[in-house]
Order: sequence, then C-alpha cells, then structure tokens
Amino acid sequence: METNSVISEAKSIDESINEKIAKMMPQLISKIKEEVMTESKIIESRIKEEPKVVEEKKEQPKSSQVIHAHVTCDECGTSPIVGIRYKCVVCPDFDVCEKC
Repeated sequence: METNSVISEAKSIDESINEKIAKMMPQLISKIKEEVMTESKIIESRIKEEPKVVEEKKEQPKSSQVIHAHVTCDECGTSPIVGIRYKCVVCPDFDVCEKC
C-alpha cells in the first residue's frame, strides 16, 4: 500500500509542476520573443554599420592587412584569411573572407 501512496504523491507533484509550467508559458513566450527582437535589432544595426568599416579598411595598403591564422573561409576554402574576416555573430563557427 505504501508504494501506491508514493506513486500517487509523485503523480500529484507532477501535475502541480505541469500546471505551474502551463501558467508560466505565456510569459516565457513573451520574454523569448522580446529577447529575439532585441537581438535582431542589434544584429541589424551591426549589419548597417558594416559597409562603413569595409570601405575604410579597403583603403589600407596590402602590406598592413591582417592575417587570420588558423581561420578558413567557409565559402571558398582560403586559409588563412587575409584582410577582412566576416564572422557570424550567432553561429558557433562561420567565417568568410572579404572576397566572398
């Protein structure tokens, strides 16, 4: 009989947890949407600023270009990347050379 009591109590706790999660879901979804929108705006603003940086760096002579050792372009396979290196802000490993 004691086993049934423990099982019944576990089911009750499980139901209680599920009810609390169900009540919290709308708030969680709202928070996640807000965070995603904020992150999208940050990325969008970085993308808009990027062409200015590219133009300034293209004016530099070839001898002063940065060499990104141990970094391979994911589009053309160039390694190391010399010059401007474009890196994804949200991807774990994505790099592209300025030519691509």
